[in-house]
Amino acid sequence: MSRRESPILFCEYPFLFDPQAKTLLLRCDATRQMRTRDILNPDYGMFTEFPDTRRIWFKEGALEAAATYVLIGEALGGSGGV
Repeated sequence: MSRRESPILFCEYPFLFDPQAKTLLLRCDATRQMRTRDILNPDYGMFTEFPDTRRIWFKEGALEAAATYVLIGEALGGSGGV
């Protein structure tokens, strides 16, 4: 991936945010990571992990409504919906 195609990382530009803004960004990111980890946890029952590839996919026979998966997708993907 060339430099133009690589994502922008805020940590490469430390002068953009003051210490308070950096703290808020780190807290928000940590919260997002914890929620993502909880949502994708196979013990919760919505997703399953394939051990050979370590990929997570929708669990067959899950009792969750399709709308729940849409909400998770929007929350994790940042989609504004259709």
